[in-house]
Amino acid sequence: KKFFFIIISLLMAISFLSANTLYVGHDQQYTTIQSAVNAAVDGDKIVVYPGEYSSFSIMGFKSLSISSLYSEHNNPSYIDSTKIIGTDSETNCILNRSFKDITIDGFDILNGKNGIFCSQPDPPSSVTTTINNCKIHDNKEDGVRFQNYYIGNLNVNNSIICFNSIGICNIGYQITSNILNSEINNNNTGLYSYG
Repeated sequence: KKFFFIIISLLMAISFLSANTLYVGHDQQYTTIQSAVNAAVDGDKIVVYPGEYSSFSIMGFKSLSISSLYSEHNNPSYIDSTKIIGTDSETNCILNRSFKDITIDGFDILNGKNGIFCSQPDPPSSVTTTINNCKIHDNKEDGVRFQNYYIGNLNVNNSIICFNSIGICNIGYQITSNILNSEINNNNTGLYSYG
């Protein structure tokens, strides 16, 4: 037992020490969020400079934090000036099919099919998607859609979700949703849960 504990502790320490911060922006290391997500490894943080960015997908076994400069400077202007814009009404702004926890922080997310679409990969695993300090609006279907989850957690904090067909849509079974200090208004339906 002691040997097993030491091995697990070493692996956790190596994972923590190897975490990197990747920067996205016109004059930064990466010019698209997708290229930074593709290059990132488990535990990395992606920081996005102000600008307009296209849709991106998160797949595989990566626990990631993706944030605007709001997370570093606590200035709300970074939310308004860092936009993730859907390419058309049939594309999700953010598609999350990760087996690990994902945090999205400080973005203006608009004009997609869904603002953030989370669909559990196979085989199912318990994952947490956290959305902090975001404005999610004017998407064709849902602001946030959590679909096909058998187990999972959705945390929405300090966010505004408006002018979508449904604000937050949960289609699954053992889903825990925590919504704190957030506005969900001016959607056709505010909250929808089925499963």
